[in-house]
Amino acid sequence: MYKKERTFRERLWLSGITRSSPMSPRRSPEFVGTEEDPTCIICKQYLYLSAVVCRCRPSAFVCLEHWEHLCECKSSKHCLLYRHTLAELADLVLIVDKHESEEMPQSDSLLGNISSSSELNSLKKKVKGAHVTHAQLAEQWLSQACKIFQSPFSGDAYATLLKEAEQFLWAGAEMDSVRDVVKNLTAARKWVQGIRDCLSKIENWSAGGYFEKVAHKRVKKLLSVDPVPCNEPGYHKLKHCAEEANLLVHDIDAALSTFSKLDELELLYSRACSSSIHVEQILKLSQKISLVKVWIDNARKAISNEQPAAVEVDILYKLKTEILELQVQVQEKEMIFDLVSQAESCQARCRSLLSGSVTLKDVEVLLQEMASFSVNIPELALLKQYQIDASLWITKLNDIMINIHQREDQQSVINELNRILEDGESLKIQVDELSLVKIELKKACCREKAIKARNSKMALDFLQQLLADAVILQIEREDLFISLSRELAGALQWEERAKDILACKAQMSEFEDLIRMSEDIVAIMPSLGDVKAAILVANSWLNNSKPFLEPDLSGSSTSRSLLKLDDLKELVSESRFLKITFKQQNVLETILENSKRWQHDAYSLLQDVECLYSVTDIGDGRSNGLILKIEHIVNLIESISKAGLSFGLDFPEIPKLQNACSTLHWCNKVLSFCYLMPSYEDVESLMNISEQLSIMHSSCNLLSSLIFGAKWLKKVSEVISAPVKCNACKLTDAEEMLAAYQDISVAFPMMVAQLTEATCKHRLWQEQVHQFFSLEMGERSWSQLMLLEEYGKASFFTCPEVDIVVSEVEKVEKWKQRCMDAVKTFAGDESSLLCALLKIKGSLDRSLYIYEKSESCGGVCLYMCCMSGSEDWDFLTCSTCKDCYHLQCLEYRRNNAEEAYTCSYCQLLVGGLIPPNRCGFLRHNGKYSDLKLLSDLLFVDEKFCVRIEEREILQQIVDQAYACKKCLTEILDFEMSCYNKDQFTAVGKKLTTAWKAFGVAGVYDHQSYCDLERALARFSWRFQVARLLDALEKDLEKPSVQQIFQHLKEGDAMNISPEDHLRLKLSELKDIGLQWVDRAKKVAADCGALGLDGVYELITEGERLPVCLKKELELLRARSRLHCICRKPYDERSMIVCGRCDEWYHIRCVNLVFPPKVYICAACMPGTQHLVSSFDSLMDHERCTVEPKTPSPRHKKPRTGPKKSESSATQKMLIGDENGSGIGHLRWRNRKPFRRAAKKRAELDSLTSFFHRPQPIIT
Repeated sequence: MYKKERTFRERLWLSGITRSSPMSPRRSPEFVGTEEDPTCIICKQYLYLSAVVCRCRPSAFVCLEHWEHLCECKSSKHCLLYRHTLAELADLVLIVDKHESEEMPQSDSLLGNISSSSELNSLKKKVKGAHVTHAQLAEQWLSQACKIFQSPFSGDAYATLLKEAEQFLWAGAEMDSVRDVVKNLTAARKWVQGIRDCLSKIENWSAGGYFEKVAHKRVKKLLSVDPVPCNEPGYHKLKHCAEEANLLVHDIDAALSTFSKLDELELLYSRACSSSIHVEQILKLSQKISLVKVWIDNARKAISNEQPAAVEVDILYKLKTEILELQVQVQEKEMIFDLVSQAESCQARCRSLLSGSVTLKDVEVLLQEMASFSVNIPELALLKQYQIDASLWITKLNDIMINIHQREDQQSVINELNRILEDGESLKIQVDELSLVKIELKKACCREKAIKARNSKMALDFLQQLLADAVILQIEREDLFISLSRELAGALQWEERAKDILACKAQMSEFEDLIRMSEDIVAIMPSLGDVKAAILVANSWLNNSKPFLEPDLSGSSTSRSLLKLDDLKELVSESRFLKITFKQQNVLETILENSKRWQHDAYSLLQDVECLYSVTDIGDGRSNGLILKIEHIVNLIESISKAGLSFGLDFPEIPKLQNACSTLHWCNKVLSFCYLMPSYEDVESLMNISEQLSIMHSSCNLLSSLIFGAKWLKKVSEVISAPVKCNACKLTDAEEMLAAYQDISVAFPMMVAQLTEATCKHRLWQEQVHQFFSLEMGERSWSQLMLLEEYGKASFFTCPEVDIVVSEVEKVEKWKQRCMDAVKTFAGDESSLLCALLKIKGSLDRSLYIYEKSESCGGVCLYMCCMSGSEDWDFLTCSTCKDCYHLQCLEYRRNNAEEAYTCSYCQLLVGGLIPPNRCGFLRHNGKYSDLKLLSDLLFVDEKFCVRIEEREILQQIVDQAYACKKCLTEILDFEMSCYNKDQFTAVGKKLTTAWKAFGVAGVYDHQSYCDLERALARFSWRFQVARLLDALEKDLEKPSVQQIFQHLKEGDAMNISPEDHLRLKLSELKDIGLQWVDRAKKVAADCGALGLDGVYELITEGERLPVCLKKELELLRARSRLHCICRKPYDERSMIVCGRCDEWYHIRCVNLVFPPKVYICAACMPGTQHLVSSFDSLMDHERCTVEPKTPSPRHKKPRTGPKKSESSATQKMLIGDENGSGIGHLRWRNRKPFRRAAKKRAELDSLTSFFHRPQPIIT
């Protein structure tokens, strides 16, 4: 890289490019090849190390290799831009080589390449008629620089010398001396410019003028340079001016550091302002003068203000501190110090008062003395505020004390006095009225209590204490307390009478009089609670006695709950302790005596019931009179229970009587079953009641015997009378029941007779079952087995014979149901399994007929779409296969009677099309029976005890289905073995036959269906591919690459054999198309690398291919279009379109800095390019209005007519293109800009006088 860079720079120097300049520093130096780096407009590479630019196009850059293609300007106008000199690049190479020298021996060659830079010294070029080397020119330049340093400074000479040095700065280390001299020249020129600039400002400055002063700091910096860079006469003159400025600085520093007067400071400031050199100390001096003047103004304001407390003491302290810091002598200083001392004395007196107990009189004396003092002392203002607060407090207290004892709202008085007391205690000054406030507060509280006692009732003790407090406070003579003493006397009198009444029993009226009198008394009486309690207890006793004292007590017992006997006894005992006398006490005592008498009668009746329970001789209940005894006792129990309920009391004997009554009713019910045939529900209800009776009367002989007999009766009812068999009962169980009947003391003759009859019938049925199973298989019928099952299920008993019959019937019915589930999708509405199987068998017969029919039986009427076989319906006959189809099944409307009809199966042969629903067009609406499921049902392991007709038909169905499957397999094997075109028709006919037969059959086999689907798909694929290739052979249509790929992809999915002739043909077309597409894509993306003739030949070749490549041809046609003045195809650079000719131009090629909204190219509107440019500067106008004269890198020579060496194919395309399209049209279109430019150039010749005005001659 270093050697290449050095070689290119040497070539530029030899070519006359002597101007050079370093590149601007990068914002991101750690990245190379970013948007900061310019790119070569020719090769598009990033220009990081160096570039070439011209004055005519400052925004266009080229690399060192393509500098000749930048523009047509002379090489002297070009400039070399470099980021590093060759010396710096050599140092970088040596640094890299140092780190890799141990492992890479080629470092010696790197050193050799770097050391060979001396070859530059041997390069020569002709300068002013003589050949000189680069080193000789450098030595000449150094000698000129030495002479310039010795002579007086000249700006033009320095600039010329620096411009000549640009041709040496980019070189290697041999030019380090030149670089050092250039640095010295640059520093000297900068130093001289500073000297002259300072002298110019000093000479041109005047007071009140617009020129700026020169800074003293800058002058000192320029004069401190040693040695002097060059010979400049103004150096000594500037030095003299700097000495005067130094003297002024010394005087200002002395004045600022000592106590000076204001007049002296102002005199120094005027000297500094009249000086032509600006010194920094003038700012400090000006600031001090302004601060002193401000202080004087503030001090005079404080001294002259005579208003009381108008001047803040902090301001005086601040003024004192500021004058001490300024160190200036002024008259107002002593006056300020006097005011400060007076303020400090006043503060000391105020603080002494505030530190101890302060009285109002002392504060008033001090405030009177300091009333006219002009300084505002915070402590004095605080004392004054304390005095104001105390005066306001006394005024408020006097307002409250006016008529304080006559006010009705004593609570407000208390609140006001409390607030006054709190405010008085919070005062900072002591006041004498504070004790008076406390006494008045106690009086107000006593009045408030009296008012409350007057408005609401209070305790008697509270009123007595309140009057005693009023006497102590000496306010007992007030009207409020006089009325309160009268009320207290009436309350004491009422209390004495109440105690007398409570001591002995009295009537209710006397107690009510006491209650009425207490309402007018303001006090709360101690005995009032006892009076009210006595009345409350008496009323409570009356309320509790009302239920027992109601006159309709006997009639309302059923409509209300029973009263407790214990409550009646308790009420009678409570009446003896009442303090009030009532007449209801005697009535309750009478009711209590009657209830005791009833309890005695009930107890004797319960004893009679117990005697009845102990009876042991039961029998049938009539012969011994047991039923009559039970009915007599039941009547007595009901009558005495009714009498007990009339009292309305909860006698404990009533539940016992009711229980005995229900028990005797149950016993009577059981004895009634001795002469009846009870139902199972009646017996079950009796047994539910007996569970409770057995618990209550466990030791009763009568009840135990009847319960045992009822249990036996329930067992027999479960066998004979139960609607559903509760438990399995065997014959042995029935015999055990008859044996257990002998142990029962109750007689049930009707139930015993019916149980014996059921046992005999069941034994007879068992003998019939044994006879049925002893017959041969052929003699057993399904109807006999069903009859035996019906009798067995109706029997009362269970036995092994019932289980055998039921299991055999269930086995056969289960098998039939499985068969029905398997064929119900095909059978439809058929409810019989036999009919459904016959229907399937008929469909298989038709399917086999289709496989086996020959050409001779084409006239047979075969209704393909219907299983009904009805010949009364209208039908159509296919013109190809001669099969018949019902119009109703096809849902076909025939518009013309003579119209030929072709079925969907034959359309496979004619058009290679398969209906979307595949075999769904076929019979039975797509509902079939599964062959595998039917086979499993046929070969089931279960053995039946009877012959089943449906199983024989199922065997025939399975055999026929496998025969159809065999025929289909033979056709599919034939289809897979046929690869030639000649066998295509035969394969189609066989597949159509298989398609028809598979659809007609009512049995479905999934594997066969999938194989047929794949075979039909392969046939359809071959048909479509054959039709596509026929269209290609007849030049009707070319297949696209996408179509070919799609067909090949489908062929792979269908397992089309690679030896198939159609697949081989498609693969050949794919290879031809892909080869041409790859070439076309490379050419379309080469950015103009291939010539137009080659592009045109490739387009012609693509148009003649047997594959349609429309997209790629469009890309090549777009690639053949040339744009812009550079005549290149479209690339990624930014472009703009002409608003008139629609020609596209690169924005850089036409030098547009800011693209306009509407652009008109120079060829369409020459001379008016100012419409799309700005007039801000002459350079911008030149860039946007003059079209660049840059020739194309590949067309540097002038364009001529077609060469004789052009290919014959291209000439033929140009000659044979009569309609202006194709290759000829592309060539004609690419020459459009040249034709347009030639036309406009002729128009410009007539307007030359308007655009090229003659320049005036200056003499």
